[in-house]
Amino acid sequence: MSSPLTAFRSPKQDLVQIAPANNERLRPSRFNTRRVVEDNGLILFNTFTGALGIFKASVRPQIEALLSKTGVPRSADPLVEYLLERGFLVPEGANELQQVRYVHGKMHHRTDKMELILLPSEECNFRCTYCYEEFPRGTMEPWVREAVVRWVEQRIRTLAFMKIDWFGGEPLLGFEAIQDIAPRVQAMCREHGVHLIQGITTNAYLLTPDVFTSLISWGLQDFQITIDGPQKSHDTTRILKDGGGGTYDVIIANLRKITTLPADCRISLRINFSPENLPYMDEHLEAMKAYFGHDPRVKMRFYPVSKWGGKNDDNLQTCDMSASEHARQLEVKALKTGLQSEGRLERISPGSDFTLCYAARPYNFIVGADGKLMKCTLALDKHDYNVVGTLRPDGRPDVKLDKLVKWVAPYFEEDAACQKCFFLPVCQGIACPLERIENNARPCPNEKHEIGPTLDSIWAMEKFRKEHGTGASQERALVGAGRGPANE
Repeated sequence: MSSPLTAFRSPKQDLVQIAPANNERLRPSRFNTRRVVEDNGLILFNTFTGALGIFKASVRPQIEALLSKTGVPRSADPLVEYLLERGFLVPEGANELQQVRYVHGKMHHRTDKMELILLPSEECNFRCTYCYEEFPRGTMEPWVREAVVRWVEQRIRTLAFMKIDWFGGEPLLGFEAIQDIAPRVQAMCREHGVHLIQGITTNAYLLTPDVFTSLISWGLQDFQITIDGPQKSHDTTRILKDGGGGTYDVIIANLRKITTLPADCRISLRINFSPENLPYMDEHLEAMKAYFGHDPRVKMRFYPVSKWGGKNDDNLQTCDMSASEHARQLEVKALKTGLQSEGRLERISPGSDFTLCYAARPYNFIVGADGKLMKCTLALDKHDYNVVGTLRPDGRPDVKLDKLVKWVAPYFEEDAACQKCFFLPVCQGIACPLERIENNARPCPNEKHEIGPTLDSIWAMEKFRKEHGTGASQERALVGAGRGPANE
């Protein structure tokens, strides 16, 4: 009997497993994690392959027996083959830590990938109450724009992937810089067959239909826009510079107009939640459904307000230890309201942008409006250790290696606890290199500590989708709901 899990996402790694001898024994992977869910079913996840399976209660005893510490012989049992294929079972002599090292090295030291976070403006037209930025300068200088283009020109023939994130400040205050750089990079990538991804984090106050259309034409596809609840809560936190008043009406008006345009894009509506606006979330989600529930390009994202070193930190109300639970509840609530919601699976998938900090990658740099090269968008140039170099006018990066290595070092190699951790393939010990640099502390992500509730959330969202016929699962690797040995 063949496995029913044909829609399963294959592991990203291109490792080849040699056919074993008949007497081979198998053992459970050290990177497995499991959770008993409603109706006594079982959800199983492997942090190395990214494999995730859901099993009915009737199959659970068989799965648990096959994953016992004593191991099992290799056999033609479809369940054994299923677990082996997806990495839940591994050959008894497999060195899984060495495999993680191989994948980390292959991913970490790519020379065919270039990622730039460009700051077309370090000024902002908002003064959000929880913002950590200091807005030291305005729009990107013309020579920096030209230097960015020259840098890409020098690298383009060696690249397969190019990613640009437009950040700020408010990037649309530097629209001229985007207009100068984006179409030229787009043209180079087209000419040389380089896969280009571009996104922008904007408050959307200036995101008129004309601006949006221009950005789309230059290859921008990902838009992150923050709306902190209904107007009565949003307009108390996301206010105009110099006391100019609320911003909700303008943002909503812009979004309603641009979502009428037939653009190929993804729009993430971020909510920064706190004890102050949580009571208004039901009202907010109903409004978002009314405005955008019909648009499959729009997805909700939920993040807690945090103290990131801004001048207003002492006055902020935060959810602290309950933040992750609130986020999970809001994701499920958004789905039940009729909205698409960012799920938990990407946050625990190996190689995901959610689990690996961009600052830890040698091929990722922030380019400031004045040509500074930085690594972390939280630290920016407030801290000298984050300024790892400068961009020269001829497009050559002048990088200080002693500073760069602090951000990109494979810290797990010197951390015995990381090497023993089930979550190592996901975070690679570098979920937040800033924590390593500032506090010499291990930056374990919340998803590791809360893996059980995270799996519960994935299960709850999938169960709702199936019960209400909302279409295919949004969890890319979610399997085991069809017919076959895993479910009978």
